[in-house]
Amino acid sequence: ASARFSARLAEAAALPMSERVSLSQPLFFFHVPKTSGSSMRTLLSSAVGARTKLLPCVNCACTCDPLADRTRNRSSCAVAVLGHIFPFPTVNGHPSVRLLLLLDRGVYGRPRCRRHWPHDEPAGEEAVWRLLNRSLCVTLLRNPVHRLVSSFYEFIHRKSSNLSLPAYLSAFGPQRLVESAGGGHVYASLLGGGRPDRAARLLSTCVTGIQERYTDFVATLGRLLPMAPPL
Repeated sequence: ASARFSARLAEAAALPMSERVSLSQPLFFFHVPKTSGSSMRTLLSSAVGARTKLLPCVNCACTCDPLADRTRNRSSCAVAVLGHIFPFPTVNGHPSVRLLLLLDRGVYGRPRCRRHWPHDEPAGEEAVWRLLNRSLCVTLLRNPVHRLVSSFYEFIHRKSSNLSLPAYLSAFGPQRLVESAGGGHVYASLLGGGRPDRAARLLSTCVTGIQERYTDFVATLGRLLPMAPPL
């Protein structure tokens, strides 16, 4: 897998900067919550520069629905899609890459920009994989226990009378904690649409880093994109 990754990295790095990320070969960042994804999204957004970006977010601080009337044109013209969007539909209702395929086909009206993606087959799962294989996709993972603890203090702590994690576990038990923090299979749920096999395939398709080696990961991406070093 490392040899395949190195070969793809070298192939991409040999392209002119304008061709590494383009309308037909966009940059995708699949942001799993509490993996330093907000920092990564900021770096990638800066690397793309002034070109059109789509920034879907869970809390609607950015863009919730790529198909909403006010963002449909941006969705069709974005060379970078960075945030809480995932390859396949999730139980939490995050937007999926398949929506962009359907948008380009004109299913939701004539798009402002055409990506020149092949549309000779249904926009099913294999169409998503073909798109990801020709694009630059990035994601970050994190130690599952550390991610769970971070999720607790970010999303649950204030809703549970400010209970500490040990106190919450004592009061409600570990199963309630796991369910409240997104379930025990977050990566499979978000990156694979609920299927571990698809999540594993995505991790071998995309440039995948781990939060615990964040600085090294940014340096690796810097071989492809003009990335500022993290502070």
